[in-house]
Parts: sequence; C-alpha cells; structure tokens
Amino acid sequence: MIRAILLTSAVALMTCAATHAQPSVVKGPAAKVVVPNVVGFRMDRATRTLHTRGLRVNEECSGIFGCIIKPRWWVCVQTPRAGQRVPEYSVVVIYAERRGEC
Repeated sequence: MIRAILLTSAVALMTCAATHAQPSVVKGPAAKVVVPNVVGFRMDRATRTLHTRGLRVNEECSGIFGCIIKPRWWVCVQTPRAGQRVPEYSVVVIYAERRGEC
C-alpha cells in the first residue's frame, strides 16, 4: 500500500514538473547591423546615428579633458569601417578632433 502511494506521488510530481517546465530557448544567429559612415559628422550627431542603428559607441578625442562639448568635435576616423556588418550592440570607436584638425 505504501509502495503504491509513493509511486502515485512520484508520477504526479513528474507530470507536474513536465507541464510547468520552461520551453527551451533556441537562439538564432545574432542580428547583423551595417555600420554607417559617420566620418565628417559632428560627435553628437555621429553618436546619435550609431545608437539608432543599435550600436554602442566609444568616443575618443584629442583634448586634454576629452569631448566635453560634443558639437565642437568632428569625427576623423571610425572603427570598424563603414559598410561592415557587425553583430547588434557591437562597439564602434570614433576618433574626433577639433574642426579643421583632421
């Protein structure tokens, strides 16, 4: 009798666990984004453009204090290059100088 109760309880627990189990998540390939060309853009516009494409930005400037007032800095170089396909949320590094210094 005890054996039958234990067996029934075990079957009930397995059924309950199977119905409440989370479905397995199948991850496909990461979404790819084409890197836009932001060379020649003001720093603020370049950053906004990259963010709207689903990319993260690392800003590098030649100033002692960095890029404090972004509209005063212009992008001279970017990595990765424009047109490359990268995974979504990848980091794009933009290097900026004062206007006319590139």
